[in-house]
Amino acid sequence: MLNRSLQFANRAGGRYAWCRLTNFVPPLYSFLNDEEWAIIESWYDETEKEQLLGECNVAFMSVLQGFVMGSAISNIIQLGHFAGYSTLLLGFMLRRMKKKHSLMTVDISEHCCNYTQMWIDRAGLGDYVRVELGDSANATMVEKALKLFGASPRLVLIDSSHQFEQTLHELRLWYPSVERGGFIFLHDSGPYAKSFDSTNKGGVSRAMEEWLVSYRDARAINIYPPEDSYAKPIYMDPCGIGIIQKG
Repeated sequence: MLNRSLQFANRAGGRYAWCRLTNFVPPLYSFLNDEEWAIIESWYDETEKEQLLGECNVAFMSVLQGFVMGSAISNIIQLGHFAGYSTLLLGFMLRRMKKKHSLMTVDISEHCCNYTQMWIDRAGLGDYVRVELGDSANATMVEKALKLFGASPRLVLIDSSHQFEQTLHELRLWYPSVERGGFIFLHDSGPYAKSFDSTNKGGVSRAMEEWLVSYRDARAINIYPPEDSYAKPIYMDPCGIGIIQKG
């Protein structure tokens, strides 16, 4: 248990940058039991071989962990899960809190859904996580979430296409369904991540800015390192994290 992510400091690649900048095991990993950590370690090894790279990093997931486990938040919607890293960790959090049927994760890629479902099954998280194939900006997904939870979502995590128009649609669609006082988290909300938008329209950052103009009741903050501190940032995710609370 003491070594866990420390071994990743010897691995090359951007996905292990956090581990090279630190010398301790973060609470994100130390809270896992040995079987759960073995799943995460295997996930890293297998996705490395298959070149399924692009998950959110330790800094982002640690902020999310503080909100979810610090306030026992359930009824979580995840828009975009890629290979399932964040889905697994959220599932482990919900299992620790004994919150069954509390995460619905949506992705438009059939391959990513099948791959993530395989890991959910391996981790024994079927009672906690529902994987849905489809468009995260489609109103039918809101209906499915309300049916699954029997209540409004308390947290929506947006980490899907990173395209400006898609993200704007997702914000407009999901915000009304969120319980009052609940949250929307957006990954890749900083200037560095604008290049992830293949349409060159400003991506998540611009979508968040434009959406907030029309939703004055919402409280929001966008956190990202200044461009001249990417090498040694205080918040160690150059992609950024946006947090919106429903007023």
